[in-house]
Amino acid sequence: HASWVPGFRLLDLQFAIDVLADKLGGAGVDVRLGAEFHQSMAVAERPDLVVLATGSTPVSRVADYDSPVVMSFLDYLTGGKPGKRVVVDGQGEGAEFAVSLARGGHAVSLVEATPKLRPTVYDYATKRVFALADCLAETGVVTHWRSRVAAIDGRMARILRRNGHETLIEAD
Repeated sequence: HASWVPGFRLLDLQFAIDVLADKLGGAGVDVRLGAEFHQSMAVAERPDLVVLATGSTPVSRVADYDSPVVMSFLDYLTGGKPGKRVVVDGQGEGAEFAVSLARGGHAVSLVEATPKLRPTVYDYATKRVFALADCLAETGVVTHWRSRVAAIDGRMARILRRNGHETLIEAD
C-alpha cells in the first residue's frame, strides 16, 4: 500500500492501518494476515462469517500500450528500473508513485484526470492529500491535471487535456 512505496514514507497512513487493526482485534475479530485459507478451516472452525481479503493489484493500463518503455506500478515495486524521464499515468492513485520516482532521481510528469488530488478511502483525516501536495511540490513533479495519457508513440507520451489540447512528453 501507499505507506510502503519506496522513497515515500507517509507514517500517517501506516498509523491509520495500525489503529484499524487494533480496533479489529479489540472487537474480537480474528485477523490472520499472510495466511492461506483452506475449506477445511471453515469446516473445522464453523465460523459465522469468513472474509477473504486477498489484497489488490494496482490498476494497470500497460496492456493498452504497445511500447517497450511502459512498465506497471507492480513491475516497479518488484524491482523494475524505469528510465530517467518518467510519465506516470496516475489513474487517481499515482501521486505516491510519482513522488517515489522523483525522490529516486527521476524527472517525473504525473498525468491525472481529476482537477486536483482527491482523498482515497484509506486517507485518514485527508492527511494523504495535504502531505502529497507538499511532496509533489518539493520533489518537482510536473502535474498535468484534467488530462489523460492518450497514447504512447515510441518514447513520446501523448497527453490529452480536457479542452482537447494535446501535449507530447518524452519518456524513457
